[in-house]
Amino acid sequence: MKTIFIKIIKKTKAIQLCVVGIMLFFTNCEKESMSKSIDHNSFLVENGNNNIIKTGKFNDFKELKSFVEKIKKEKESLLHRTSIEDNNDFTILEDRDIYIYDDGLTTSYTMAIQKENQSTFSFSNLVVKFSNNDTTTAFILNYIPSQDYLNNYVNDPQIPFQGEVNYESIDYDGSLDDLNARYTCNSITVTYCNYGGEVHAAGENCTPSFMFDVTYDICYDSNNGQPLNESIDPPAGPNNGGGGSNSNPTIPLPTDTCEDSNTGNIGLIGGNGNCYSSEMLALSDELEEILDGIDYEYDSSLTDYEVISFNTVDEFEEFHDSIFDDVETEDSETSNDDGISKTKTFDHIFDIGMFSYTIKVEVETTIPSANSCDCMVVEDVTTILIGNTTLVEWEQLGNHTTEVSSDGSELTVYTRGTMTVGVKIDGYPFRTTYLVTFVQVFDYSTGYVIEYYLIKE
Repeated sequence: MKTIFIKIIKKTKAIQLCVVGIMLFFTNCEKESMSKSIDHNSFLVENGNNNIIKTGKFNDFKELKSFVEKIKKEKESLLHRTSIEDNNDFTILEDRDIYIYDDGLTTSYTMAIQKENQSTFSFSNLVVKFSNNDTTTAFILNYIPSQDYLNNYVNDPQIPFQGEVNYESIDYDGSLDDLNARYTCNSITVTYCNYGGEVHAAGENCTPSFMFDVTYDICYDSNNGQPLNESIDPPAGPNNGGGGSNSNPTIPLPTDTCEDSNTGNIGLIGGNGNCYSSEMLALSDELEEILDGIDYEYDSSLTDYEVISFNTVDEFEEFHDSIFDDVETEDSETSNDDGISKTKTFDHIFDIGMFSYTIKVEVETTIPSANSCDCMVVEDVTTILIGNTTLVEWEQLGNHTTEVSSDGSELTVYTRGTMTVGVKIDGYPFRTTYLVTFVQVFDYSTGYVIEYYLIKE
């Protein structure tokens, strides 16, 4: 009996251990389930049944593709277009998913596009809505994101948009003809989801009971056709507003993002392939004020051998203000082999601290003989850049021009071109392009040089 009793005890313990193991298994499953339910990245664990929001590829929707092609053809044939319409030529980024909102009565499509005149540090979407009971509508939304939004977007594409937005109408049915009102507005609706207690843009997996709409009025000034930027902040929850039946469902679809190598912040890739962050744009605004109409361009392809480096904007401003102040000028004359023509050379030597370069202006002239009644003739003008050509580029614009003074005593020669200097400011490389005109004044009868100088335009 003793032996039997011991076996029963062992069997009982085995059963108890099994029961405990099962309980621990279910307890762990329950904890895991609870952990998932409060996951902050709620969009990753949502698994609702949502038949309203979908994604897809542009080429999969024949009706949509046909409509967009019709918009572009109609735009080309319009004779009376607003300034907005003249500037909204675009290309659909067909490799990106489009956002589809279908409530049974209307179907709205949102597509990422690249405009020909895309503003730096912005992205644009084309929104098209087909309706069973109304006309089809289409327009463009231009988004100017905040830096915080972009930095967070790369990790969580469903975070609510934060920044500014404006719209451009591309209607081709005459709806832009009546512009008597001061402002023209369009209503858009963004659908959010608060699954897991965290508000984010609603996606295909958001359970409909957790979805809510917020409607925004986006306007432009009808008197001058200028977009009006409307600020958009993330909603606190579902009590911030609701969508209307006449609104246009959409969400922002940013174009390609990039990382600013100087700051690590996220930027947007511009049409020229450069990466534009808010810091770079702030620097660009400062340059805009300093250069006052002089062309400049951010160029990430410039190497350290092709730029003059400045630690601050103030250092660059000092350089910019003095670049034409320290130019030395020299002239020389060479008689050509034919005995009747001469080449007069004018050297303009730019001294910029550790660097210097020279732009030579060679004026080939025919000089009349002493007893002739003829006047000098300018046969050709050639401009050449010598010296540090890795930092500076020179390009002559067209041929030279001449002007005879009103009394017929002087002949002035003008030769125009662009001088492009590579600079790096606080780590950001730019090309600054100055328009320069070289001027030489001759005695019209003898060909003697009276004066010569340059003009910075």
